[in-house]
Amino acid sequence: MKYAPSFQRTNGFWPVVIALCIAAALPFFFTETHIRHILILIFVYAILASNWDLSLGYGGIVNFAHIAFFAIGLYTYGIAAKIIGLDPWLALLLAPVLAIAFAALLAIPVLRLEGIYVILVTIAAAQLLFQLVVSQGDFTGGTSGMVLIPRLEIVGYRLSSDGRIGYYYLSLLLVVFSTVFLYKLERSALGRAIKALRDNKYYAISRGVSEGRIRLLTLCASAIFPGLAGAFYGAYLRIASPDVFGLGFLTITLSILLLGGISTIWGPLIAAVVITAFAEILADYGASRSIIIAAMIIAVVVVYPGGLYAAMQEIWGLGTRLRTNVTAAWRRRFQASLRQEAMGVKDHLVETRHGPVSVCDTGNGDQTIIFVHGNSSCKEVFRRQFDEFAGQYRLVTFDLPGHGVSPNGNPDEDYAVEAYAEIIRNLVDSLDLKTPIVFGWSLGGYAALEYAARGTP
Repeated sequence: MKYAPSFQRTNGFWPVVIALCIAAALPFFFTETHIRHILILIFVYAILASNWDLSLGYGGIVNFAHIAFFAIGLYTYGIAAKIIGLDPWLALLLAPVLAIAFAALLAIPVLRLEGIYVILVTIAAAQLLFQLVVSQGDFTGGTSGMVLIPRLEIVGYRLSSDGRIGYYYLSLLLVVFSTVFLYKLERSALGRAIKALRDNKYYAISRGVSEGRIRLLTLCASAIFPGLAGAFYGAYLRIASPDVFGLGFLTITLSILLLGGISTIWGPLIAAVVITAFAEILADYGASRSIIIAAMIIAVVVVYPGGLYAAMQEIWGLGTRLRTNVTAAWRRRFQASLRQEAMGVKDHLVETRHGPVSVCDTGNGDQTIIFVHGNSSCKEVFRRQFDEFAGQYRLVTFDLPGHGVSPNGNPDEDYAVEAYAEIIRNLVDSLDLKTPIVFGWSLGGYAALEYAARGTP
C-alpha cells in the first residue's frame, strides 16, 4: 500500500468525480424540501457507517458504542449552543473534541479485552451514557430531549432557508471530508498498522506495532466525524433526543455497513443511498417495508459476503473483461495487416494451459530468442528487435493473457508470474523451440526468471 498509485490514477477517480458532480447538482433538480431532507439523512448515515467501518472493519474492534459518539456530538452541540450560549459554529467544532475524549476513555478497558467482552463493555458504555443523559434533565431535557436548539447561520443567512440548501451542501462537505480522511488514513502507516493488528495481531506486535496505541488511535479517529455529524444533526433538526441511543438508529447504521461491505471506503456510502432510497420508495408499505429491506440485506450478504461494493467490483470486472475481449477480437480481425507490417511476420493464436495467446514467430534460425513484454504492454513493443535480429535468430514473442490481442484469462489462475512461466514452457513445447534464450522486460523479466528457476530448458 505504501507504493499504491495516487487516487487520480486509479479506476475509481472518474466515477467518484462524476458522483460528486451529480451530488452537487441534485438540489437544482430536486427543489422539494422533503427530498432534500432525505438526501441530508443519507449523508449523515454515510458518515456514521463509513467511520464505524474504520474500527469494526479495518480495526477488528467490535465497538457497539459507536452511536454514542454521534450522541455525544448531538448533546454537546445542544448544551453548548442552547444552555451555555456558545456560538453555534464553535459548538459544532467542540462536539468532535468531546467525542474523541469519550473514545479515549472507552479505549482503556477495550485495550485489555478481546471478542465478546469488547462487545459487552462497549454496549455497557453506551447504556451508561444513555442513563447519564436521561438523569440530567436540567441540561439534557431527560427523556423528552431538547428542542429549539439554535440553528446555524452564515452572516445572518440561515442554512435552513431556500429549501434547506445550506444544510444540504454542508452535509455534502462533511461527507467529502470524512471520505478523504478515511481514504488517506487507510493508506497511511497508521492504517497499515491497524490492518496488521486485525489480520495477525501477534506478528504485528513482534514487528513493533503497539497494540494499545493503535487501538486508542483507531477508536479516537473513528469518533471524529460521527461527533461532528451528531452536532450537525442537532443543528439541522433543532432537537436532541435520547432516541439516538435506541436500537433503531444502531440497526440502520449497522445494516448500511453490512450491506455496503466491511473494510471498504465506498461500500457504506453506496449502501446509505440504497437503503435510504428503498425505505422512502417503500414508505406506503407500512410494517412490510422493514421486512422487505431486511430480506434484501440478507440476500445481498448471502450471495455477496463482501456487500454491494464487492458485487459492483465483480460486475465492473466482468464488463472490463467483456470489453477487452471484444477489443482484442476486433483487432485480431481488422488490424492483422498493421501488426504484420510492424513485426514483419503474421501473428497467430497458440493454445496453452492458460488459454490461447497471440504469437509472432519468424520460424527460422538455429538459436531462438523469446521476448516477453511487461505489464500494460504488448508484443509489438519488440518490433525493433524483430527488425534487427530477424535474419540471425528465430524470434518469438507473444501477448500475455489479457494483453494485446490475446483473450482474457481467469484472473485467479492466469494473471501471475507462475502462469506466465508455464505459458513460456507451453510455447517451447508446442513450437519446438528447443533451448531458447528468454528475454523479459519489466513483468516479463520476472516471468523469465521464474521460467529459468524451474530448471526448464
